[in-house]
Amino acid sequence: MCNAIYIIAYHGSRDNVETRKKRSDNHNAQIDWWLNYDKQIEIRILAMDFDESEFWDNSRVRYIDRLDAPTPPASARNILFNHFYDTGDDWAIFADSDAILNLHPNFPHTHINICDILRTSPEKFEDITLFSPHNDQRPGDGAFYDRFNGVDKDYKDVDWNTEFVFDRKLTHMKGTLFFLKNNKERLMMDEYFNVHPLGTKPILGGEDDEFIVSCVMANKGTYMLRNIMLKEMTAGSTWSDTETRKDDEKMRDDYIAKKYNLPNDKSKWTQLIKKERTGYPKQLRINPREQNAFSVLFD
Repeated sequence: MCNAIYIIAYHGSRDNVETRKKRSDNHNAQIDWWLNYDKQIEIRILAMDFDESEFWDNSRVRYIDRLDAPTPPASARNILFNHFYDTGDDWAIFADSDAILNLHPNFPHTHINICDILRTSPEKFEDITLFSPHNDQRPGDGAFYDRFNGVDKDYKDVDWNTEFVFDRKLTHMKGTLFFLKNNKERLMMDEYFNVHPLGTKPILGGEDDEFIVSCVMANKGTYMLRNIMLKEMTAGSTWSDTETRKDDEKMRDDYIAKKYNLPNDKSKWTQLIKKERTGYPKQLRINPREQNAFSVLFD
């Protein structure tokens, strides 16, 4: 079952009134969207530095905690992970405070209720522990029209009305919105990323990339589901900037490489991981209506 979406919500510094108001408005729109998308889902929120007027009075909106100050993303996410693991629910969604799904007007298959499908047929997704929606903003993950119009050879024979297409992801995850299966290991995000090593900004970031690698190293199935799409109602990040992005990415990659004994050259990570973690196929195609639930395409 998939009973809840867990949201970390911080609207930003009170010094930036305009951005804070926009992020608060986006968060309210997000809650309203999810309440209407699935009639059973509960919205579970870690609220950080909210005004009293920003809290919802709704039986399906629950505040896991109400913090007076912001908590960095890895620690905030871990608070919600612990709550989820204690529930015994099979699946949960984790999201930033502006993330919903894009019900694309040109592709009816994106209008599915993925929450209901996970709730009613969890046994069909046994080989998957972590997945994210298709992200058409990221090069390589994009090419949306090529895939869904049958131009890309790996997707020409997909019946998008009945099949769920999961592509294996190994070293990168956009943590804005993802689906996580409950697991006995209680996999957590590494709080190393809460502090910038040079002290030049509040956090280093990159905890989401490290998390997917940690799942892979724990022999979990990690995928991107092409049938659903990410949509962000963005008003700018409350933590990150782009001025030193390349330097920060190198620091993140160096830490992950050392932690998991990966090559210093990130371009070689995937090759090594595939060699060491060969139990999962490049692509899974799952039809929840069929008794034999999936077909696979291997590397």
